[in-house]
Order: sequence, then structure tokens, then C-alpha cells
Amino acid sequence: MKYRCEWRTSAPPVCSRGFTLLELVLVMAILVMVMSIVSVRLVSSEAGDLRTESQKLASQLRYLRARALADGRIYDLSIAADGRAYRLDPNQPLVELPDAVQMTLNPSRHGQVNTPGTVSFYPDGSSSGARISLAGATAEVHLDVSWITGEVSIEKGD
Repeated sequence: MKYRCEWRTSAPPVCSRGFTLLELVLVMAILVMVMSIVSVRLVSSEAGDLRTESQKLASQLRYLRARALADGRIYDLSIAADGRAYRLDPNQPLVELPDAVQMTLNPSRHGQVNTPGTVSFYPDGSSSGARISLAGATAEVHLDVSWITGEVSIEKGD
């Protein structure tokens, strides 16, 4: 920042401050770089939502399997009919998915018959088996629940 002073003969000098052209150009360049980084982050937020939700759902499924083994009873994960939410326990509220994420449940052919829209975990560690797909506009993630072991795995979609 530079000072510009006008000298007058009868009064003290009057000084005003201002920015140089170089300072203004540097600030504009920094703003352009920040905006480009922010716009890239906004575009990739859907992929981040999908990854976050798939990891969260996988941990919830693993938790239900561990509870079934520890408590010696059956636990179910219920998926809402519209594929926008799920519930771990009938007494708990629905866990809502972000707007960009849609969930579908494909039951296992080998697993035991269970209530439609649910994945069940049994006291022996097995499960009803299923493939849960989480899809966004540009990406898809699959969670596979093994019917024999109840193991939960995550794989990226096509």
C-alpha cells in the first residue's frame, strides 16, 4: 500500500492511501485459485457422500453381526421401501441418506428367507445374505453380506 501526499503551501500535507495495481492483481489471482479449488471440491462431494455412506452402512452391518453373536439373538437391518433410509432397530428412528444417494437391496439366492427389505444376522454368525447397492448420479458402491459367514465387504461399482 502506498501513500500519496499533496503538499500545499498554506496547510499541512494531505495524504491518502491506496492499493497499487500489482497488489490488486495478486489478490485477484489468489481469489481465482481459491475458487477453482472450491469448485472441484463441490463436484467431488457426491463421490465423497457415496463413500462415506457406504462405509457408515458397512460398519452398521458389522455392528449388527457382532451384536447377534454376543447376545445370541437375531438382529435385522430394515431398508425403507423408497431406498432413502434404513433402520437398525425398530425402536430407533430411520437413518436418512443424502439426497444424492439411492439404496437398493438384492437378497442373496443362497440365504435364508427373511422379511422383504431386511438383512438379518443370526446368533451363529451367519446372515440372510444380501447385496446392498448405493448409487449416485455418476458412481455406485456395492456392499456384499455373505450368507454363510455374515462378513460385510465393500466394492466399487461399474
